[in-house]
Amino acid sequence: MSMPVTKSPLRVLLAGLLCTIVPPGCSNEGSTSSCATGCCDADDLAAALAAAAPGDTVRVGACTVAGSFTVPAGVTLRGQDRNASIVEAVGNRPAVRLLPGDPPARLTDIRIRSSGHTGVFLVDGSGSVAVERVVVEATRGMALAGEDLTSVVLSDVSLTGPITAENQRSVSPLAGPTETATHGLVLVRVGTATITNVTATGFAQFGALLVSCGSTWTGGGAPANRGVGVMLFGGAATLDTLDLSDTFGATTPIPSYGGVFAGGAQVETTGLLVSGSANFGLLHDAAAVRHTELTVSDSGEAGMWVQGCPSFAVDGAQLLRNGMGGLVLVETGDTTLQRMDSAETRLLPAVFGETGRVDIGAGLEVVRPLGVVSLSQSTLSRNEQVGLLVQLASGGTMDGFTFADVSVQGLGVQFGAVAQGGRVDPGWDTGISRDPTTTLNDESRVGSLDRVGSLDAADMPAVTQIVDLGLIGLIDPDPPF
Repeated sequence: MSMPVTKSPLRVLLAGLLCTIVPPGCSNEGSTSSCATGCCDADDLAAALAAAAPGDTVRVGACTVAGSFTVPAGVTLRGQDRNASIVEAVGNRPAVRLLPGDPPARLTDIRIRSSGHTGVFLVDGSGSVAVERVVVEATRGMALAGEDLTSVVLSDVSLTGPITAENQRSVSPLAGPTETATHGLVLVRVGTATITNVTATGFAQFGALLVSCGSTWTGGGAPANRGVGVMLFGGAATLDTLDLSDTFGATTPIPSYGGVFAGGAQVETTGLLVSGSANFGLLHDAAAVRHTELTVSDSGEAGMWVQGCPSFAVDGAQLLRNGMGGLVLVETGDTTLQRMDSAETRLLPAVFGETGRVDIGAGLEVVRPLGVVSLSQSTLSRNEQVGLLVQLASGGTMDGFTFADVSVQGLGVQFGAVAQGGRVDPGWDTGISRDPTTTLNDESRVGSLDRVGSLDAADMPAVTQIVDLGLIGLIDPDPPF
């Protein structure tokens, strides 16, 4: 149980003297002195924050204040609103540092402009911080970052960087945080992160990167970033109604991804929207993931790629007009897929180390499964190569597969449902209904269809430094760079 904070008479006197001698600007709600409506001078603002006690509110006026400011634990730094009150970083220091505590330090109703290493830095330590109704505009480094905190609350926050699909070629593919804004939101080892209506857009590497966090993210998302929209490495997360669309990456050295779940992450999503990714929609690597009411469409390459996962589940999905594969599962454990429609997957050439050049265009592809696979109440239609392709390991069987109320449909030379590579007994496809076109094509098939191999480490976002070292593996959390 936290104890009430009692201000000493000396602290009250000092706070009163401070607001008496400072020109109009400081407002410490909760103190005994009455000050003007908000700070518009950097020295005044820094002094007011230094004198504030837990429970106090320090206000920024309708103006732009330049500097680097520290909000003590339990203190709120509040502006009039996100358009009127602006804090602009000077040099490489964060515009605002929040010191964790109980009650938390808070930043509210302010616009942050940062050209340093971090716009808002959540200082590591036991305790909580909160950021509400804030815009962070970053031109270098990270917009908002923190690590090793007990809890973080982010609500109605907009993080924006300078990278767009139109100007991406003018920024080096390997540009680091000293050159441009690379990361929108970065949280490392946060016990509980509650994220509501937070959007990160325009960053060169990651819209959001959460490492070993327990997080709940509702509303908002990370659309229109270069490289990766959202990556979760380790930890546990619940994602609800996020938009991870329009990830671009024409100049990036690895494929771009709307979302990445890796490193043992345990993830549940509801209502995720991933549309228009330049390369892959979603990548799952060594993570346990369940999606509900998912939409992945118009990905340049695969809509959903799943490999090395202990388990994977989908309950309700629309996978439309993706390249190479609507859903590709490689060496993944127990898999349950229901109410899934995968349609109009485009045939694309690809190169995989174990297979060389292949031409792939499957609604659903399952390669060397490591557990049971259940597919039900689903439709695989008009996919340019095949609706369903199962590639068994040598000596493998279809014993672990079950199908119920599955429909496959096609046009021209498109195949319906094909199993190959191991022992495929008659009747393996019980529960699958083909239309006349795919029935004829499947019966007349000669030879094996091309299938995928695994993506390797060179195809995936590199996060080893930040996983091992925390934020300092990305950028020095205090100046210089």
